[in-house]
Amino acid sequence: MGEMFTDEEKEKINKVRRAGFYRYYLSYVSDQRYVDEFKELVGPDAEIKLKIEDKKGLEFVAREFVKSDKVSLIAARGDLYVEIDRPHEIMAALKLIIAKDPRACVGSRIMLSIVDEPVPACADFLELAWLYDSGYREMMLCDEICLKEDLLTPAVNAFDSFRLAYAASN
Repeated sequence: MGEMFTDEEKEKINKVRRAGFYRYYLSYVSDQRYVDEFKELVGPDAEIKLKIEDKKGLEFVAREFVKSDKVSLIAARGDLYVEIDRPHEIMAALKLIIAKDPRACVGSRIMLSIVDEPVPACADFLELAWLYDSGYREMMLCDEICLKEDLLTPAVNAFDSFRLAYAASN
C-alpha cells in the first residue's frame, strides 16, 4: 500500500507544525496505518484526537485502536448518528468508544434545545447525566451553538452548573 497522505497534504501539515501547533483532530478515522503515518508527520509531542464518525470508525475502535497518552478518541455524534444503520445503536457506539478510551471526548448534538429556548430542556440535562455516567468527562458543543455568542454563553453556563451540581451529587 502507498502513503496515506499526498505531498500537498504533507506540506500543509509541515506548515502547521512549523507554526507551533501541536494539537490535531483527524476526521473519519478508520485505519491505524493512517493514524501512525500522521503521527510520524506531526512528531512524538503532538496530541491527536481521532474523530469516530461512521461504521468503519467504530470497527477501527473495536479492532485496531491503539491507546496512548497523546492519542484519544472523539465520539462525533452528529455524523455517527446518521452513519450507523439503526439510530438506536448510538448508545452502544458511545459505550464502545469510552470503553476503548476512558479519556474519550463526546461531541455535537449536545444541548441543542438552547437554540430555541434560553433554558436547556430537561432532556438535555438527562443526556448530560447519561454521558457522564457512561464515563465521558470531556464534551464539546456543536458549531451551531459555538459560533453564536448569544447561544454559547448560556450553554457554557448550563454546562458549568450541571458539572458542579451533578459531580457533587455522585
